[in-house]
Amino acid sequence: MKKLSHIFAITLASVLLLMPKTASACAVCLGGSDSAVRPALNAAIYVMLGAIGSMLACLAGFMVYLNKRAKTHGTDPADS
Repeated sequence: MKKLSHIFAITLASVLLLMPKTASACAVCLGGSDSAVRPALNAAIYVMLGAIGSMLACLAGFMVYLNKRAKTHGTDPADS
């Protein structure tokens, strides 16, 4: 499995190196910084950042919940 993921990573890097225009797309490539597409791209980036942030916040909250629950029930995994 480790070898397969190594081969996949090498293949992906090779494909990205062979297609530099596709790999380095940005707002300038899509029409410049004064384009009408720019606000939509910025909004999409903020939505994706918000989704990632909310998922990380939920994960942190779940970890806090598990920690509090372990302390109230007296079962600390470090004691095992």
